[in-house]
Amino acid sequence: MDKLEPIGILNGSPSTILSLSEISDGQDDFLISTSHNGEVGVWDVSENELQQMDKTGQKFESPLMIIGTHELPATGSASAGNSQFLTCGWDETVKLWDIECAKLVNLMKGDTPYMCIDYSSINRLCAVGTKQKSVQFMDPQSNDLTISNMISDCHTSCVACVKWCPGDLNYLMTAGWDGLAYIWDHRKLSQPSSTIHKSKERIMSSCWKDNLILIGTDKGNVYSYTR
Repeated sequence: MDKLEPIGILNGSPSTILSLSEISDGQDDFLISTSHNGEVGVWDVSENELQQMDKTGQKFESPLMIIGTHELPATGSASAGNSQFLTCGWDETVKLWDIECAKLVNLMKGDTPYMCIDYSSINRLCAVGTKQKSVQFMDPQSNDLTISNMISDCHTSCVACVKWCPGDLNYLMTAGWDGLAYIWDHRKLSQPSSTIHKSKERIMSSCWKDNLILIGTDKGNVYSYTR
């Protein structure tokens, strides 16, 4: 197997990176990073920028800006459409940011530390996984950013991942440290539509691409499923 060399290294956070997400404003592409020290970084990863790094051999790139912070570890990030994105953190807040304005647009103060976040453009809802075994839903564009719905005790431990289905954004996958992964229909949250994974390994990460679902665990295993 050929060894892949990095085009560049985005180096600018003195703390552990806890999440990454991509966002585009229609012209340029950006990478959003959230860190254990609470920083929310914005990086320029447009094609011209990456080509310049590859051409010059420049291996280190500083963030375009630190757009803001959370008071405790910033644990999750997700694109919210146009030039906006969402972050969540252990400080019990969900924040909506705008890259064009380079500022915080909206903020919700919750009642539990947040672990992960994802956004559905169809429902205009973000789903947020918590340390208290639940998933909360909210509309980040509303003037009163409050919890509109939730799935209580959907796991027996921290909810580590929430992912809306790329093909049908009414369906949401949740995965937790309890080793379980479920698919839920947002229109009917009384019980999961299906259980897609069950093990004694903590689920730490997940990816949903087309009909392929990938789940990574604390034992170094990656499980794949088709829906």
